[in-house]
Amino acid sequence: MLDYPIVLDSVKLSYAQGGCDPVRKTESFLVFHFPLTHCGTTIQMTGGRLIYENQLVSGVEILRGPDGFITRDSTFILNTRCIFNATDFLPVQVEVFFPPTPAPVIEMGPLRFELRIATDYSYSSYYADADYPVVKILRDPVYVEVRVLQRMDPSLVLVLHECWATPTPNPLEKLQWPILIDGCPFEGDNYRTQMVPMGPATSQLQFPDHYQRFTIATFTFVDSAHYMVLDGLVYLFCSLSVCHPSHLQPCRNTCQMPVAARSRRFLKTGNGTESLDLVSTYGGVIFQESSQTLDKQVKWKKDMSSSGDVALICLVALPLVGVILFVVVIVLWKKRSRVTKL
Repeated sequence: MLDYPIVLDSVKLSYAQGGCDPVRKTESFLVFHFPLTHCGTTIQMTGGRLIYENQLVSGVEILRGPDGFITRDSTFILNTRCIFNATDFLPVQVEVFFPPTPAPVIEMGPLRFELRIATDYSYSSYYADADYPVVKILRDPVYVEVRVLQRMDPSLVLVLHECWATPTPNPLEKLQWPILIDGCPFEGDNYRTQMVPMGPATSQLQFPDHYQRFTIATFTFVDSAHYMVLDGLVYLFCSLSVCHPSHLQPCRNTCQMPVAARSRRFLKTGNGTESLDLVSTYGGVIFQESSQTLDKQVKWKKDMSSSGDVALICLVALPLVGVILFVVVIVLWKKRSRVTKL
């Protein structure tokens, strides 16, 4: 009677106790055959009429996933009523109750993002605001995560465009180091950034497409003029957006290999460039050398200092020895001359 996804195998009489299954079943219809006084049929006498009523109800199709169950069906109910006179038969009257149309799940509003650093490779815990600045040893991995906040739409996909580091909280700082270019690792780095795959949805991570994770190796900035290591904090930034994927246009690039540096596009609207959101860490990260490395440097400096002292002594002593040898030779030559004359 209507275009509705009914599972015929699940249709049954609502009030039947048993033995009231359909006598005929096809892919298109069901045939129930039973006396009016059986299978839970109710009877009313009103104004010389007998009213027999029963109800057919269908179950819903349950879909099973890896971590849960869902259904997209509403319960279908068909009330059937037969009305008879004391002497005459009346036509059957059927009333179909349409299920209510569900409200659209659409929410307008700004998107919020977060860039945070995990404490280890499992991404099970993260540094809090009070933990910054975070101290890391040079070349140790830093586990970075960017995510969309407070959204339940599974069709949203987080897209990272560029990620970079600066020695100041200013994302437009001239001194900076690229990390991701167009969502892919920057190729001009000896310790290349590693993208971390998200995997399928779980109870702890319901929307994997709302996340992007990558691992970078710690480094320290160097003054290009004097080649001096700059002490201080390192700040991480990413430009990003969200999109709805389609069959013709995927949201994210496929990173076959690291990419070279390109001009970054974010926060630029005056020249027609696409405007992107910007996210950063809660604070800076201190990238410092390990104590063993510092001890080796101190020992190396002491060795160099000792070597310098020896060299200085040699530079002073050698001319003095030469002068003494010269005087001795002159004295011996004069004595020999006297002996020859005698």
